[in-house]
Amino acid sequence: MAGLAIFVLVTSVLDALLTLLHLQNGGTEVNPFMQLAILEGTGVFLAWKTWVTGLSGAFLDAVRRHAFRRPGDLNRATGGVGEVLRSPPERRSRADTGSDLMP
Repeated sequence: MAGLAIFVLVTSVLDALLTLLHLQNGGTEVNPFMQLAILEGTGVFLAWKTWVTGLSGAFLDAVRRHAFRRPGDLNRATGGVGEVLRSPPERRSRADTGSDLMP
């Protein structure tokens, strides 16, 4: 899991650096929040971009770890799709998928 977090952080920094390069070549930033950060300066933009990405990743990891601890939580949160996704394909029934297309 740490490897994935590092990958996301590195690609976020790469995205920020490529955005700055794009701006130097006459491009524009479409995201209004990032436009405000760029107006504050390059350092603010890089810090904000990586901080928001890191915080979002930490939030998603916390949800993944804690939100579905009890049996059935995933099923209730996804309207039944969670149980279908968790079970192997050969054990799925037509009732699980709501489709008559599966054998």
